[in-house]
Amino acid sequence: MKTIIISLLLLTTLTGFCQDIPRDPDSGKFKFEQVIQGENLSKEELYERSKNWIIGTLKSSDNMVQLDDEDKDAIIATGNAILSDQNYGWWGSAYRNIILNFKFKTYFKENRLKVIVDNFSIHYDFISASSSQARNSTLEEGFQKEGYIKGDKKTAKMYEEVDPIITALISDFKKSVLNEIQEVNDDDW
Repeated sequence: MKTIIISLLLLTTLTGFCQDIPRDPDSGKFKFEQVIQGENLSKEELYERSKNWIIGTLKSSDNMVQLDDEDKDAIIATGNAILSDQNYGWWGSAYRNIILNFKFKTYFKENRLKVIVDNFSIHYDFISASSSQARNSTLEEGFQKEGYIKGDKKTAKMYEEVDPIITALISDFKKSVLNEIQEVNDDDW
């Protein structure tokens, strides 16, 4: 009976720690997706406003996959976010310099656009008492097994950070594209 209860608790813990990040039902990979209505905004206007936000916010124009689309159907960009370090306590092991990398995709139609943020990966340094090693992993895999240390708890903490970061990014994008406030400078330069 004890083993059944422990097994159920373990299963609940393992399946529950990444509930906040939406997943694609087909691939099982993390994926944020939102359709945004842009009343009275043409496809071209939505495209240009999105392009301006992406260049100014993601600051990854050197990594753009597709920035100038003749038909103004899509923009695909790369973005990064810095996540909190994860320490392992008294024996000195930690995950440091955690960078979340993702694709920020926008697709355009008259009066609406679709935003998809997916293809997540993490880049981090695994620090132990005896060494420091750079590591890469998909976000779904979380921190790789590091010898006798498993990153499940630290992965769960990292997942808790990702959802609000990406949700805020999409919210800022939506607000900026739909409301695009133009600053007017009265100086005649």
